[in-house]
Amino acid sequence: MADKEFTQICKEILEFNTKFQEIKTEILQSANNVKTNTAQVANNKQSVDEAKSDIDTKKADFDEKYPILERLESQIEPTTQKIDEFNQNKSSFDSDFSSFSTKNSEFLEKVGDFNKKYTQIDTKHSETLQKADEIAKNKKLFDVDFTKFKSDFEGLNTLLKSLEKLKTDVQSVLDSGVVNDASTSSTQTYSSQKIAEVLSEKQREFDQTIQSINQKISNVSNTADNEKSVLEATKLSTPRNINKVSFDGTEDITITDDTKLGKDEQAKDSALLEGRAASEFAASTHNHDEVYLGKTATAEDSNKLGGSPAEDYLKKADANFVTKETIPSEIKSFSYPSEEASLYSQVSKLIPYLNIHHKNTDGEYLANVTSNEIDFDLGINFICTKESFNEDNITFTCSNENQIRNLGKSGLIFVENIITGFDAKFKMLNPEDFETKGKSLFSYFISPIDNKVYLQFAGNLK
Repeated sequence: MADKEFTQICKEILEFNTKFQEIKTEILQSANNVKTNTAQVANNKQSVDEAKSDIDTKKADFDEKYPILERLESQIEPTTQKIDEFNQNKSSFDSDFSSFSTKNSEFLEKVGDFNKKYTQIDTKHSETLQKADEIAKNKKLFDVDFTKFKSDFEGLNTLLKSLEKLKTDVQSVLDSGVVNDASTSSTQTYSSQKIAEVLSEKQREFDQTIQSINQKISNVSNTADNEKSVLEATKLSTPRNINKVSFDGTEDITITDDTKLGKDEQAKDSALLEGRAASEFAASTHNHDEVYLGKTATAEDSNKLGGSPAEDYLKKADANFVTKETIPSEIKSFSYPSEEASLYSQVSKLIPYLNIHHKNTDGEYLANVTSNEIDFDLGINFICTKESFNEDNITFTCSNENQIRNLGKSGLIFVENIITGFDAKFKMLNPEDFETKGKSLFSYFISPIDNKVYLQFAGNLK
């Protein structure tokens, strides 16, 4: 019995706990609702406050503008009267405007008629101008034809006058007779009998002349070989000497001039060379800066050739000359980048590529460039390779270009490296053709006028 009561009590406690939880949940929900309502009330209060503030602001504005409204009220009736007057005037204006619109339509219609007539007049004017052009062209043709007709008429008139004169002359000849054997005349002629007599007489005179010539030829005593006449002679009976060479007419002869020598000949009879060998005379008598000799001739007194045969001397000096072996093999072929480098064709007359006779240079004819500075004291032609200066994107400068010994100098610059250009001491004549591809060939000229080094880009070697 006691267990049942305990169990019942437990059930009641559980039921009470369940209801307690439900009540607790309701209370919590009510509390949340209260919070929500409180927030809404706060929001509503804020809205009410804002509305009140707005009303207060509008009331202050109304209070400020109300006196103005009172003043405007007193002007409403006069304004109404003026509106009525305006409406009456508007009715009158509408009537006048309608009348104006009608007149404007009539005017526009007349303008349209005028435009049509103007178009017709313009068309007629254009046609008139066209006809005037045709008349002008026809007048030019007429003037040409008239000039030709006038010239032809004057020619015919001249011809007519000539014919009239001829008629007069013919009539005069007919009157005086066409044949006149007695004397010569510009208007009369001989008879056929007279002409035959004159021809016969002239033939006799001609035959007598031929006989006289033949007689004189047969009587000539100056005969040649085999007693033939002079006209049939094949050689001179007495040979003659021409420049110490015997000549009888049977063979051709060659006349030599001892003053013109071969490379090994002498001119012993020449007063100019004083009987000495050409090389000896040129070396000892004529003090030239440069002596030009035959390839086997010697010049013992010539400091220029060092007293050795010119051929041997040139072999020893090969290293000082620009040849196809001393510049990379690519120099054998290159093309100009522009066919229109007319300025270069003029400058090239002043810039010989191989200036081997330059008198103001003691340096090498081909000098290596070992930095970005070209020293013009070192030579005439310059070459920059990867071996001598292993850099790219070079901007070249120069030195000693304004020295007197270098002014007027010209030659070649070959750069294997890739270069970006030259500084202000240089001036390129064709910068538009310059390409930074490497293996670039330039010719240069140092101007004695402004000391600038003028460059001409010739191309990139292949």
